[in-house]
Amino acid sequence: MISVISVRAYARGRGAVHFIRGLSMAAWLAPLALAGCQDVGFEASVPPRMAPGVPITVEAVEGPPDAVQSALTAAFSQAAANHQVTLVDAGQSPRYRLKGYLTAYTAPDGKTALAYVWDVFDSANRRAQRVTGVEETSADPADPWSRVDDRTLQRIASKSMDGIADFLASAGSAAPTTMTAKLSPAMVTGGAATGAAVGAAGKPLSFAPTQ
Repeated sequence: MISVISVRAYARGRGAVHFIRGLSMAAWLAPLALAGCQDVGFEASVPPRMAPGVPITVEAVEGPPDAVQSALTAAFSQAAANHQVTLVDAGQSPRYRLKGYLTAYTAPDGKTALAYVWDVFDSANRRAQRVTGVEETSADPADPWSRVDDRTLQRIASKSMDGIADFLASAGSAAPTTMTAKLSPAMVTGGAATGAAVGAAGKPLSFAPTQ
């Protein structure tokens, strides 16, 4: 059994939790247990949109290496808790399913950037929403994953959940849309992110419900 690991342990690269292959429920519950006593280091400029009572599951994430996946796990779980979004196991009849993509690439200005995509599917397996964005990092373009820090992943998780929670809170009131933030068309083709260091295909994840 994987023990509860703090968000700071993830930032030091000690988390051995794999975000794609057979992720333990404990890894997702740990950040939620710490939510009341630990600052995640990122403050939104506006109050987060709340989306209680809409269970979702994350089926797969493609792209980042293990160390980045572990830190993103903590950041995404915390962001979900901040928006009162309920993460459940795939077998617990989630209303929506998420598939994520994260890739690192060299931007036109020579800096390293991370492009992220979250596709939200309904119970009929139709894509109901796509949330996308880009975050620049200080990483070396020759090794873009080497210096992806915790704050960058927190921003990605927070902005991703902003868009996801907005959709969940208003689901059914509008046609499917795409929320985007200057994402290069080359980064998303056919529903998947492309570019440097894209990993193997995502596999089912396991979640426990948030409280």
